[in-house]
Amino acid sequence: MGRADGTTTTTTAPAGPGSCRAMGPSLTVAPATRRSHPVDVPGTRRTGPFPSTRSPWETLLAAGSPFRAREGHSLIARGQPCPGVTALLRGHLRIYLQDLTGRELVLYRLGPRDICSLSLVSVLRDQPFPANVVAESDVEGAQIPRTRFLELLDRDRGLRHHVLAYTAERLAEALALVECSVFGDLQDRILHALVRRLDGQGEAAVLSVTHEELARETGSTRESISRTLKLMERRGCLRLGRGRIEILERGMLQRGASRNGPRNPGGENQTKG
Repeated sequence: MGRADGTTTTTTAPAGPGSCRAMGPSLTVAPATRRSHPVDVPGTRRTGPFPSTRSPWETLLAAGSPFRAREGHSLIARGQPCPGVTALLRGHLRIYLQDLTGRELVLYRLGPRDICSLSLVSVLRDQPFPANVVAESDVEGAQIPRTRFLELLDRDRGLRHHVLAYTAERLAEALALVECSVFGDLQDRILHALVRRLDGQGEAAVLSVTHEELARETGSTRESISRTLKLMERRGCLRLGRGRIEILERGMLQRGASRNGPRNPGGENQTKG
């Protein structure tokens, strides 16, 4: 996305089945600036005293090159070189896999003050990025080049502890996704998809999402998604609208998403995709 010297770079990659454009022309990289944010990434303060007054989050921002991208633009495609560890300041990114038919599997989303765990993996292993990244809104963040990031890890104990804690948290989320995908029914997958989109919102919230988008995210079909959402609407946990889903009780969704194993064998909630 940007070079460590802070100069602007824009590249494009040909689109094709199972791939996405590496970067859009609207992606701009500003000269590196020092930023300060009083709110840390969750888990920052659990690792004990740090060798400096900076939090790990502030340390990463100070070492990175800022970037910006507009909604809908692809930041990186699977198999491309990883430009560094990505820390997101504003907006939302979707990290996903895509097969040759265009079907997607959403691995996770990044929100404000999140770190891309797959960029950590790529940097630490010095390997290409293993997924696709697209901006779901206008985004702003910072990227820390590999050499600089490894230097920070080597000398900053607080940052090392934070990176380990954050990676462990993301690994737990990935295991939950695998369990849901392999052992869960379609309703399980829909619940997990809705809960992921609700991050940072209140008890009642309106999600701008279509049935087609949920079908791509859950590896199902639009017709199956529509049938299952109608069942969930009758149970009172959500209300459907055109291109929107109103969550009436977030707690109900979260409790349903946290369940393990099949529910009510033979019942209506065993809808398959």
